[in-house]
Amino acid sequence: MAAVYGLTGIGRAGHSAAAPTRQCGHESVRYRAHYLETFDSIWIDSLNGDKYKTGKQTPDGASDPSIFSTESNHEGIQVRTAITLLSRHAAHRPEGATVKHRSLWGGDKRPQLLQSAKDWRPSDYQALTPALGLGLPYVPTAASAGYLSWPALPDLFPISFPGVKTSRDQLVVDIDRDPLEARMKRYFDPKVSDEEIARETPSAMAAQQRFDPRAVRTELLKRGTSAGRIIPFAYRPFDVRWLYWEPTTKLLDEKRADAIEFSAPATIWLVGQRRPRRQELRVIGGLQTIEPDYAVAARWGIHGQGGVVMPGPGKMTLEAVSI
Repeated sequence: MAAVYGLTGIGRAGHSAAAPTRQCGHESVRYRAHYLETFDSIWIDSLNGDKYKTGKQTPDGASDPSIFSTESNHEGIQVRTAITLLSRHAAHRPEGATVKHRSLWGGDKRPQLLQSAKDWRPSDYQALTPALGLGLPYVPTAASAGYLSWPALPDLFPISFPGVKTSRDQLVVDIDRDPLEARMKRYFDPKVSDEEIARETPSAMAAQQRFDPRAVRTELLKRGTSAGRIIPFAYRPFDVRWLYWEPTTKLLDEKRADAIEFSAPATIWLVGQRRPRRQELRVIGGLQTIEPDYAVAARWGIHGQGGVVMPGPGKMTLEAVSI
């Protein structure tokens, strides 16, 4: 006797086990580990049709629409879909579930599923052995024999920093240095009222949960610009701007002082991402500092996920995102 559970799941980045796998990263690994421990058999019908992973194309380039595509709605949904069958026997085996997988492609997936209901063949499925080092994927994967023994990025770069998060780009960031200097001179001019600053640069005087704009400006006006400085700002890949970096108050939402002080001319930085949403992409770029001070923006991350910057050996002796 077996308890059988049927789940229709939506997954990204190669994860098509069940509904929770819409989340990529550590959470989905825990879900998949739990399923392996709880059930004896896991059968997956991957219906593909993913806009982000495959561009809704089959491996040979033909159209691969969503299973939810209809005559009146050709787009269906954007992410891939899977039907997952999980079974647990009365005499449950604690050593873990067997995982079987098959992929259905193209525009005739629905007829294929209906045919399977009449003539179901276990031989249509591929047996999988999910590897923990790869995140326990429930899809076919391939890696070189020694891949799982390779050092991880934290082993190679023991020191890392999240990127700077301003929350007030309109005030403290600019493509050109001169307009930024002029704007900050206005901000630090006690003769210019808060109301004038608000009209000229609304985000500078817009209250947020951790930012009282009037109190911050009052404190900074008392101190002056002596502690702040304008530095290069790696805003996005191939997009270096200028940042007024302020070490006190909450003018910058997240200052990342450690990263700023660590930078030095000719330091090579690797920029990566802890938990990307839509792609199995971890390292997204690199840069080399050319000034004594240098900042990397939190927005270096893609799809809303923060970037993590790791300094290379340029400044290191024996020592070396997610927002």
